[in-house]
Amino acid sequence: MFREKTSKIKRGRKPNRPKQAKQIPQSDTDLTLEVIRDKQESDSILKQILKYKIEGRKPDLGEISYESVHLKYWLARWESIDLKNGILCMYWDDDTKKGRWKICAPNSIEKTILWYLHDTKTAGHLGIKKTYEKAKLSPFYWRNMQESIKNYVNQCEICGERKNPPNKKRHCMKSYVVGDPFERIATDIAGPFPITDNKNRYILVVGDYFSKLTKAYAMQDIQAKTVANIIFRASIKRYGCPIEVHSDQGKQYESALFKEMCTLLEINKTRTTPFHPRSDGMIECMNRG
Repeated sequence: MFREKTSKIKRGRKPNRPKQAKQIPQSDTDLTLEVIRDKQESDSILKQILKYKIEGRKPDLGEISYESVHLKYWLARWESIDLKNGILCMYWDDDTKKGRWKICAPNSIEKTILWYLHDTKTAGHLGIKKTYEKAKLSPFYWRNMQESIKNYVNQCEICGERKNPPNKKRHCMKSYVVGDPFERIATDIAGPFPITDNKNRYILVVGDYFSKLTKAYAMQDIQAKTVANIIFRASIKRYGCPIEVHSDQGKQYESALFKEMCTLLEINKTRTTPFHPRSDGMIECMNRG
C-alpha cells in the first residue's frame, strides 16, 4: 500500500519581512525619430498642434474655448513651437543662456523617458531635484514635467527601500512647575530583587517634585492593594495628601482600587506615555541609581 504524501506544515511565527523591491523593467519603446513622430501623431493633443502647424495657422480663442487645458497649454506657447525634421519641438531657454530645441514628448513615452533618467544603471536612482535637473538637460519636454518626476521618484520601490525612515515629530517637553512640598508626587516600582529575610522582593519608590525627597519602601508583592496601602499609610498620612500623583501605566496604578483611592482623596492621577518613561525622569533616575 502506498502512503499519501502530506504537505509539511511550517509552524511558528511567520517572518515579518517586506517584499523585496523590484526594478522597473525597461520599456520596449525605442526613442527614435520615427517612433516619436508616430507617437506624436497618435497623441490626442499633439496631433492637433501638428495639424495647426502644418496648416500654418493659430486657431482663434472661439475655436478652442471648449478644448482641454492640455491643448491650451501648448497653444499658449505657439511662438516657441515649430516643426524640426517633421517632429514637433519647442524652443527651450534655460538659465545657461543657451537656448535649444526640445522634442514635445507625448504622454505615451513619458514613462520611458523617466526610466532612462532615473532607473538605468548609470542614472543612480537620484532624488527629485537631481532627476529634474537631468530632465532639463535632456532633449525632451512635456507638460507638468516637475510634478511627473516627483510622482515617479516617490513611487520607486528601490528608492523607498534605501531611504531612511522619516523622523517622527515630537512635541517639546515642558517643565512642570510646583509651588509647595508634596503638591505633586511621583511613584514607581523597582524589582524584582533577591528575596530578603522578611520575604520582601520589590521596592516602591515615592518622590516629591518640589523638595526632591525620595522614599523607598520594601514590598513582598506588587498587587494593587499593597501599593495603595503603602502610599496611603506611609506617604499620605505622614506628609499630607498631594494634589497630583504621577506614575507609569502599570496595572497597579491603573487598577480600580487605586483609582477609587484617588477619587476619594480628590487626587488628580496622571500617567506617562507607553514606552516613554522620560516624563517620570526623577523617579527613573532614582531607580537607575
